[in-house]
Amino acid sequence: MTSQEICNVALGYLSTPKIGSLGVDTTPQGVLCNTFYAPKKKALLESRNWTFAKKVWPVTVWGAADHPKWAGSCAVPTDCLRVHRVDDGTGNYDIEFEKVGTKLNVSRKPTTLYVEGVDGACLEADFSFAFTFALATDLAQEMSIPLSENATLWASLVKVAEFKIKEAAGLDGSQGTSEKDNTQGNLSRRR
Repeated sequence: MTSQEICNVALGYLSTPKIGSLGVDTTPQGVLCNTFYAPKKKALLESRNWTFAKKVWPVTVWGAADHPKWAGSCAVPTDCLRVHRVDDGTGNYDIEFEKVGTKLNVSRKPTTLYVEGVDGACLEADFSFAFTFALATDLAQEMSIPLSENATLWASLVKVAEFKIKEAAGLDGSQGTSEKDNTQGNLSRRR
């Protein structure tokens, strides 16, 4: 789905006419979609480590940290909404870190640090369908008061959005990954 289609699903929850084009439509619902869509998308992406939004950025540890506990620091990649973990390329993920603003303090200074996190530049085409509906209901809830001035509708949409977000998170978290079966040394499929 595109951002415009997601906005139109949100407007469907509000029984409001669809928009023609996000960023161009000057109707009240078009202006609200343009105002709320990007921030709601980033907030929902930031809320957990969605598998479709996971990205690894190679960065260089460039400087000393502000505190002696840390061996060095680097800039958090600009499109990284949330840092999940960091690694030196070994796959052990045993480097301790602390995110402070736009800086990442680390316990070791490898040549290249691999920062795993949530990609804020993730495209709508990459979203799971469950996430798409979670975003649409969350967006509808945000726009419900300005468009309808109906507090009952808003309260109802808060509950629907919470359910849709939990549902999307559950589906996303239940995906299988290969992992080593330590009892036999074989790769198995986690379900």
